[in-house]
Amino acid sequence: MAPSLTRELVIATARRHLEADGLGRFSLRAVARDLEVTAPALYAYVSSKEELVALVAAARVLLELSWTLLIRGEVFRADGMGEPVQMR
Repeated sequence: MAPSLTRELVIATARRHLEADGLGRFSLRAVARDLEVTAPALYAYVSSKEELVALVAAARVLLELSWTLLIRGEVFRADGMGEPVQMR
């Protein structure tokens, strides 16, 4: 049975395909096959193959930035008012 489809799951599955196959061999059909849906079903979550690749790249950049800030001790949290507060 296919897992419940979410935008996050589509992005994570696409990341695995990009890492394994590279951009040149990346396809929405392969991502859809892994998710046990049709390729057109993915368009409910992303508008195009290019958008999906961009989302994977953005997620990777955010992950790298998070680790960099954590290592440097620049970890932030939001206080009750939504303002970032640096934690030491």
